[in-house]
Amino acid sequence: NDLMTGSRWDAGHYRSVGACPELRFEPLNIHRQCVKCNRNLSGNAVEYRIRLVQRIGAEKVAWLEGLHAPCKYTVEEIKAIKAEYRAMTKELKKGEAA
Repeated sequence: NDLMTGSRWDAGHYRSVGACPELRFEPLNIHRQCVKCNRNLSGNAVEYRIRLVQRIGAEKVAWLEGLHAPCKYTVEEIKAIKAEYRAMTKELKKGEAA
């Protein structure tokens, strides 16, 4: 039921990880997206783009849509990214409780 109401959320990528793995961890490429749109509608790309232009501007969306150098992360770099985002999540949850 949560799937149909949009009350569950995913980290939706505008440029999919399969299509553009170098943007996997790029904050401009990742936004909260309902499970239905992300999983059942393959990201709902047209609506995603419309709202993304409103949110970050056409210039940044054009940058996302452009070419990017490949990234090869080490295990240590991925662990550091994970720790950074866990810390940010903890801070956000702390702010919600206040």
